[in-house]
Amino acid sequence: METTQHETAADWHSRLFHSSILMNLRLRHLRQIVRSTSGAVCLDIGDAPAPLRRELRRAGGTWTSVTPNDDPVLEELLGEETVELEGLHIPLGDDCVDVVVLQDMLEKVEDDYAFVQEVHRVLKPNGILIVCAPNYKKLGLAGGFRNLLGFSAEVQGLARSGYTQSELYDVIKDGFDITSRRNYSRFFTEFFDTILKFLVSFFAGGADPAALDQGEDFRTYRKAYQISSLLKPFHWLVSKIDILLFWTAGYHLIVKAHARPWKPRRTVRLRDGRSISDATINTKIGTAAPF
Repeated sequence: METTQHETAADWHSRLFHSSILMNLRLRHLRQIVRSTSGAVCLDIGDAPAPLRRELRRAGGTWTSVTPNDDPVLEELLGEETVELEGLHIPLGDDCVDVVVLQDMLEKVEDDYAFVQEVHRVLKPNGILIVCAPNYKKLGLAGGFRNLLGFSAEVQGLARSGYTQSELYDVIKDGFDITSRRNYSRFFTEFFDTILKFLVSFFAGGADPAALDQGEDFRTYRKAYQISSLLKPFHWLVSKIDILLFWTAGYHLIVKAHARPWKPRRTVRLRDGRSISDATINTKIGTAAPF
């Protein structure tokens, strides 16, 4: 594929997003859990790919993107200005948002509890919080394989490798009631995605989208896209084998919760050692709520 002078970093973001099995898997689950946001005021917060943020807007409502850093590529692709975080502060008023979608963010924040409290501040009473985060599995083989290939949490600049279901509950429980959750991307999907990232890093210099701007030579990005596109059919085929591991938890977690008045509450554990979250949020997947 030849690069033309009219192509931009936003074009390459879209191409790489659509070539990613894992990102499109996340989008499918998000659509099912978000459902309609028609008439709602919504925020998407974090470092999620710009094309994924654009797809969320198809659910309706008024959306604003909040980012840790200035992101001109995101603004170009969305055709709108973004809001930049001021440390952990969201520069918006109290009780002004109906829905917050938090992606690729919470695992990067040292004081995740304080940040969740800040998100709670901008949400309206009974507002909706949706969190996408890595599902930490202490004995997960795919996690060990990622570390072996140099994609550990430390290398990626994460404050933590992810959250168990109980850990995520503990972070948000003081201001939210979890109503549903999903996990996705089991061993084979995650294993192949790690191989793909390694190949892109090796042959295309990492192809970090954040490092590209309008004046960049896109040869590196083009190489990353060629590798991703070439291996996409194999990744798709491998991902279907995950059905054999239906009894295992996926490596990524999506939680949906309703805001309630902020009040610290103690984590209750059952006789078998499970936290109350383990016993209560393993409910029927999905909801009939409008958001």
